[in-house]
Amino acid sequence: MAIGKVEICGVDTSTLPVISNERMRQLFPLVHGGDMQARASVVIEYGEEVRKIEQRMAELAAADEAAAQNAGRQHGTADER
Repeated sequence: MAIGKVEICGVDTSTLPVISNERMRQLFPLVHGGDMQARASVVIEYGEEVRKIEQRMAELAAADEAAAQNAGRQHGTADER
């Protein structure tokens, strides 16, 4: 059982690779300090999963926008009566 894992935008994070605590402590300051090699390492390790989450978030945002536009049209129709 994976503890601390969640589903984000339909992506089960329990399937993501796990960086060891030691490796995370090495990468974190480098990523925030602007080290491009450290950033590249994170992207290589997690890039596909991040892309999937970003794509799903864009799909959900588009669906929300379409629903809001549709609700506005229905509201406008009711006002015209």
